[in-house]
Amino acid sequence: MMNPLYTPPLAAELSTYLLSDTYQATMTVMQTALQKPSALTVRIDGATNVLSRSLSNVMVHDHRSWFAEYLTASLKKESAIEVSRKVASSILRLNEFTNPPGTLPQDLHKRVFAFISDSCNLMRAVRSMLFDGDVVQLTYGLGHMHLTTSVKTSLRYQPQKMGFAEPFTSPK
Repeated sequence: MMNPLYTPPLAAELSTYLLSDTYQATMTVMQTALQKPSALTVRIDGATNVLSRSLSNVMVHDHRSWFAEYLTASLKKESAIEVSRKVASSILRLNEFTNPPGTLPQDLHKRVFAFISDSCNLMRAVRSMLFDGDVVQLTYGLGHMHLTTSVKTSLRYQPQKMGFAEPFTSPK
C-alpha cells in the first residue's frame, strides 16, 4: 500500500524536468568515466523497439558497458554505405563527447579504437569501410549468438552490471 501522504509526480513532471535531470546526471557520469581510458570499443547490435521498428543499439565499452544511443533504420533495406555513415557519425560524436568540453577539433583525442558487430554481409562491409576510412583501428565480427553471449557474459561481472544499472539509478 502506498503512503497516503506521498503524491507521485505528475506525468508532465516525469516527462519534462525529472527525466531531463536524470538523463543529464547519467550523461555526466558516463562522460566522466569515458574520458579516463585511452581506448574505447563500440559495439552495434540490431534490435526491434516496442513498435516493431528496426534499430541498432550503440554500446561503448571501457571496462564497463554503456548505452550510447540507437540508430534508426528506414523501412527500406539500407546499404552498407548508408549504415557505415551512420556508424561513423556516431563514433565521431562519441569521440567529441569523450574529450573535455571546449577541445578544439584538431586536438580531439580519438578514443574509439575498435568496432564490433555481428558477421552478416552488410556489417562485414561496414567494418571494412570503417577500417579503410580510418574511423577505427580495429574491427571484429562476431556471430549472432556470440554477440548475444558476449552481452550476457558481460552482465555476469559486477563492473558491467553497474555500467548498465547506472543510467537507471535516480540521482540523489
